[in-house]
Amino acid sequence: MQQTNNTMVSVPEFAKLIGLSRSQVFRKVKAGQIPAQKVGGVYLIDASLANALAGIMTASDQKDISKAVKKTLKIYGETLEQLGSE
Repeated sequence: MQQTNNTMVSVPEFAKLIGLSRSQVFRKVKAGQIPAQKVGGVYLIDASLANALAGIMTASDQKDISKAVKKTLKIYGETLEQLGSE
């Protein structure tokens, strides 16, 4: 899936990103299950929500994961090697 760099996306864009139909997204917006702002006649949804629901990692997410893996290896590296050899 493709990450969006916009701050807001339309319902059709959101639907495409998360793999739902436009009508499903409209129903969820109207039911309050998906937060959206109505601008004129168009509902706009925060792009970070779309990226998160689509499972897309941001550069910040990747950096945090890399940092956590390095920390884990530093602390538990020897134990992990022993477990891997069993």
